[in-house]
Amino acid sequence: MVKEKGGDLTNAKNKIKEELKNRQTLEKINKTKAKFKCKKFLPATKENKYCMIVEGDSASAGLSSGFGRSQIGYFATRGVPLNTYEVAPAKIAANEELSNIIKCLGLRLGAEKQNMNYENVVLSEDSDADGQHIAGIYIAFFYKYTPSIIKEGRLKKLRT
Repeated sequence: MVKEKGGDLTNAKNKIKEELKNRQTLEKINKTKAKFKCKKFLPATKENKYCMIVEGDSASAGLSSGFGRSQIGYFATRGVPLNTYEVAPAKIAANEELSNIIKCLGLRLGAEKQNMNYENVVLSEDSDADGQHIAGIYIAFFYKYTPSIIKEGRLKKLRT
């Protein structure tokens, strides 16, 4: 319903403007360079089967020495990530760690189908409460912005 003074119409216009701004931000985030380099990312050396998102540099070094790097890439995170479930895409774009994850995986946020740089994403956090919290935040991120990865069974969790 439209009120005489335009209150509801103004709110609708503002929501449309905000949605347009969010879509434009997602498009900017989705523009990635072909060759991505980051100190926290160790790419796979032969086949891109798995990309492990691990909690810290020491976990990345330990897992890469155990599993190898021929088919597995490693991205070392630090601390608790930004909870993206209820934030605007502009905050995601401003977050360096999430931007780097998006780039190393080749994600297209909001796209129905994902053509990632890796076949699967593996979350590998500590088994403590903090690690479970971190894994939950990443699962929420993938659920909101790339749900096809979850539906296709391409998001995995390594129990440490």
